[in-house]
Amino acid sequence: MSAPVLVWIESSADAPTRASLQAVGAARALAERAGAQVEAVAAGAEAAQAAAAYVPVVHQVDLPQDNQETRTRALVAALEASGARALLLAGTRTSQAVAPRVALRVGGALLEDVTALEADADGVRGWRLTQLQRVSEEIVAEATPIVATVKIGSYEPAEPNGNGEVRPLEVAFEPEDARVAVQAGGRPAGAKLALEEAEVVVAAGRGVGSADAVAELVEPLAARLGGAIGATRAVVDAGWRPYEEQIGQTGKTVAPEVYVALGISGAVQHLSGMSRSRRIVAINRDADAPIFKHCDVGVVGDVHEIVPALLAALGTATTDPAGAAVQVRRAELADLDGVAALEAHFPSDRLSRRQLRHLLTRAHAQAWVAEEGGRIVGDAIVLFRRGFDAARLYSLVVAPETRGHGVGAALLRAAERGASERGCVSVRLEVREDNDAARRLYLRHGYDVVGRVDVYYRDGADALRMSKRLRGDAPRLAGVPFVAQTLPFTCGPACLMMAMRAFGDAPWSDRAEELALWRDATTVYLAAGHGGCSPHGLAVAALRRGHRVEVLARDPAVPFLDSVRDPVKKAVIELAHDEFSAELKRAGVPVRVGPFGLPAIEEALAAGAVPILLVSGYRLYAEKVPHWVVVTGTDDEHVYVHDPFVPEGAERADGVHLPLARSAFERVATFGKARHRYVVVIGPPRETRHRDDAQVPAR
Repeated sequence: MSAPVLVWIESSADAPTRASLQAVGAARALAERAGAQVEAVAAGAEAAQAAAAYVPVVHQVDLPQDNQETRTRALVAALEASGARALLLAGTRTSQAVAPRVALRVGGALLEDVTALEADADGVRGWRLTQLQRVSEEIVAEATPIVATVKIGSYEPAEPNGNGEVRPLEVAFEPEDARVAVQAGGRPAGAKLALEEAEVVVAAGRGVGSADAVAELVEPLAARLGGAIGATRAVVDAGWRPYEEQIGQTGKTVAPEVYVALGISGAVQHLSGMSRSRRIVAINRDADAPIFKHCDVGVVGDVHEIVPALLAALGTATTDPAGAAVQVRRAELADLDGVAALEAHFPSDRLSRRQLRHLLTRAHAQAWVAEEGGRIVGDAIVLFRRGFDAARLYSLVVAPETRGHGVGAALLRAAERGASERGCVSVRLEVREDNDAARRLYLRHGYDVVGRVDVYYRDGADALRMSKRLRGDAPRLAGVPFVAQTLPFTCGPACLMMAMRAFGDAPWSDRAEELALWRDATTVYLAAGHGGCSPHGLAVAALRRGHRVEVLARDPAVPFLDSVRDPVKKAVIELAHDEFSAELKRAGVPVRVGPFGLPAIEEALAAGAVPILLVSGYRLYAEKVPHWVVVTGTDDEHVYVHDPFVPEGAERADGVHLPLARSAFERVATFGKARHRYVVVIGPPRETRHRDDAQVPAR
């Protein structure tokens, strides 16, 4: 499918909504598999210009009235003009109403509420959750173009990747298209955040007790955490909160970073609307409430006692005193002008207004601002990586006239506190080597210099890399050199390069070595493009280069056989696996089959070996592909890995010793419906002994 993949961009304040950016993420994944380009449709010049930061081509339409009929006609025109064979929309209520209309008018296939999409020679298929989110069913499109709504929370929001072209699109609207006019709209009175856009949601259940209790407990906690308010159906039916805040099967679907459930029992109808939240905190007096089976943090107790104590501990406002008149709080989109003005004080690598808008509203980030006399005098931005408990202080700027007032220290404390509340165990940053004041600030607050980066800034200045542990003692980690994969399908070879270099193998051309290892180890057909590497193939590649090796497999099945449907592809995978297995058997390489967990990996680390672990790409990147990482150590709370995949806009340091919560290991360290688990344990080179002038490997 070389025709483009089209995505509809919904906007709020002329910026793409978080849900729409998730749809862009889905479109990028589908387009990559299909070898196609992503194009977008946006209404209005400002919205189209903002969307151009995420896609190479944006079709700008001007709607006479923004209603379902005008959106339908505009999207039909965009499909015809672009020649796209797929249109993706965010799974919002409005788009769920528009998508069937578009599919009917173009004679296409409708895929609703999909959690994943794939394209291959047979066409496009998707997956969606049914039976109250308990069953995942596969749906196949038998007509084109396909029109799909993407379930909120199924994909990570897309990051900006360029400056695309905006193309005006003329649409022949009919007079009857404007029969319905939206007279007013927006958020409920007093709401600071749209529910679907919030990173924190505080939700009220029947256990809160009354509308007054919601006002006294839920509203202050949501304000303190900078979040939005949600509710169960029982609360809405009782008239305590408006329907716009209802979450669940008959309400909205949300996927915030933190979901706080107050007095919510955890009925499956409610869980279906919030189960994709990254962290769930539940407070309920019933110790047997089902919500406790799904939460990350559970507190058994009375919300009327616990929430007031929590508010008292947090303070009544989102401020952090840095002097008599300076306060620190979470940044909002309304702060954009003040934050943009601060960038003029940064010596180099200034962030553009568009980048700042993204960081304030859509990025996997937290932004903080310091105010003095009602004026913004400093900001701090912290970035996070999906699936891992590490943070990066991306930027900290203080207005020159307020330096020495404690603004920088207050922003730093707020940034650390925010990272800690998200479960992060460490913060990393880069600072100009010639910025003495900033270096002293970080050193005073416990940061250690862990490296130096030459010519890090655009003006050629060098940087110091610094890090601070937020909780617990720093673990002892294996000194494995980091190697980033340079191709989408070479995570396994990159991990193997790391393991072999840990034992002193001399590196040669990275790309040449990477491809040579891939050729030795590949066996897996992907949905499109090049194949990946199986555990037995990686073991063979290491064996051929003289290393000791061992394979741990949870089951005896042929790896990844269930990831393809074509009988010919299955036969190829089986044949390659049989050849790999035979070579390992001839060499006496142990292949241990049976249930195993983290203790087996820790045992390998203790023996001085380097474990290469298969993880779920879907759990970390919302991509339904197997992925390999190197385990470098563990502690009481985390497993630490080198991840060879460096996302666009990230740095090599963002893949080093990443902390993965032990509680998430079981979910992340499996792949596919069969829940495969594999570890390839790489040891040092085998010794050699001489006999009749021939070198014979010693086992």
